[in-house]
Amino acid sequence: MWKRPGQANHGAWAVGWKVGPVLAAVAVWASACGEDPAPMEPMEPGPDADTLETAKSDPEHAVLDQFYFSTNGDDWTNNDGWDECCDLGSRYGVEVDSAGRVVGIDLRDNNLEGRIGPGLGDLEYLRYLFLSDNELQGSIPTDLGDLTRLTRLGLGDNELTGSIPTELGDLVRLTHLGLQNNELTGSIPTEFGDLARLTQLGLQNNELTGSIPTEFGDLTRLTRLGLHNNYLTGSIPSELGNLARLKHLGVHNNDLTGEIPSELGNLDSLTHLGLHNNDLTGSIPGELGDIDSLTHLGLSANALTGSIPGELGDLAGLKTLFLQHNALTGPIPPELGNLDSLTHLWLSHNSLSGGVPGELGNMGSLTKLLLGGNGELTGPLPAHLANTPLEMLGYNDTGLCVPDDPDFRAWLDSIPVHQGTGIDCSGGDIERSILEAFYRATGGPEWTDATNWLSGEDLGDWHGVDVDTAGRVVELGLANNNLAGELPPELGGLDSLVVLDLSDNSLTGEIPSELGDIRNLTHLHLYTNELTG
Repeated sequence: MWKRPGQANHGAWAVGWKVGPVLAAVAVWASACGEDPAPMEPMEPGPDADTLETAKSDPEHAVLDQFYFSTNGDDWTNNDGWDECCDLGSRYGVEVDSAGRVVGIDLRDNNLEGRIGPGLGDLEYLRYLFLSDNELQGSIPTDLGDLTRLTRLGLGDNELTGSIPTELGDLVRLTHLGLQNNELTGSIPTEFGDLARLTQLGLQNNELTGSIPTEFGDLTRLTRLGLHNNYLTGSIPSELGNLARLKHLGVHNNDLTGEIPSELGNLDSLTHLGLHNNDLTGSIPGELGDIDSLTHLGLSANALTGSIPGELGDLAGLKTLFLQHNALTGPIPPELGNLDSLTHLWLSHNSLSGGVPGELGNMGSLTKLLLGGNGELTGPLPAHLANTPLEMLGYNDTGLCVPDDPDFRAWLDSIPVHQGTGIDCSGGDIERSILEAFYRATGGPEWTDATNWLSGEDLGDWHGVDVDTAGRVVELGLANNNLAGELPPELGGLDSLVVLDLSDNSLTGEIPSELGDIRNLTHLHLYTNELTG
């Protein structure tokens, strides 16, 4: 195996670098091969072609030899061929072109230790350099910015420190740049905005500070941008909305502030959006519901306010939705029930209010539903939830109750992880929940008069609702009140109802057969609508 030249030969190395480039290269190469170099005398004029060609390639030998020593090459997992002096292409991880020039180095996960050191920047024909998954330390050499032919640079998963050299912004042919999982500090160079061919940029899991450069909005070929797990501050640039090819955007686990830019809704190719664990404020933009390709959305652990936009129910391919640990208010949108592919819905630890929409029972893939820590959620758990394949259900620290239905209770008991309130529903809880579902289904916010609806007031104080002495709903009169939409089948659960007058509105769809279950109903007025059945 090739060893570092002994002290006796080291002098020849040193002298060799001080003479002409051809003599220097020959001296270094001969010394590396364990031979005594020829005396340092001027060469005869007119060297033959073979001598010139050998001399031309020698500087690359010297660069690789220096790199081998500086990264403890003797202890590499695989160092085959690195003791060969005459054929660079025979060295493990080295690719050469037809002229014998080094065009690629791939030494990933090869137990490299020490510093990269200067010199690799002299490999002017290098097209790719992969040194990830090793134990390299020290700073990133600035001379890597001289590798103008480089298309891929991977230095991730090492122990590199210091700042990211701005010179890397000169590598205008780069398509992949991976510096993730190191200990890099300082700010992200704005010069990276000049890397117009870049498709993947990984800077995550470092100790970077400062803001996200607005210049990133110029990287229109970018498909993956990883900035998560750093100490970045400032706002999320709206310019990121220009990245039409972006599929993965991770800026979570930073110290970002400000609002979520609505321009992110322009990212038509995005599948993963991670903004969680920051200090973001403001409301959730409804425009996020325009990202049809989105499968994973993480907005948890911020300071977001306002209501959950119903537009999120348009994300037909969404699999995970994490909104927990914010300050969100208002009801749970029934539109979320349209998310047939959703497996995780985490809404816990907000300030949500009202009941749980029965539409959530339409989510045929839902396995984990967390609602706990929303003290204003009230009413019964909807029986339709039993249609979902839940494996985890949490509604602790809420006002939600369990209906007195043996089949539903048996289903709850079958859920492997179940944390509830232990509250049994009364008749009034169930009727309140039914009326809330009716309100949502018939466009309640647009009603002419919706006084006290969805409030904590007694049901008898809600506009159009009359109750008996026991507090049971006996009349629902909302004629000519701008109701629109379909009648929910839950209305059939108002079993004390005597009068139902919903005439002169814009109701559509079929009349629910469940209305026939109301045994006390004597007056039913549904005329002047667009109902069928």
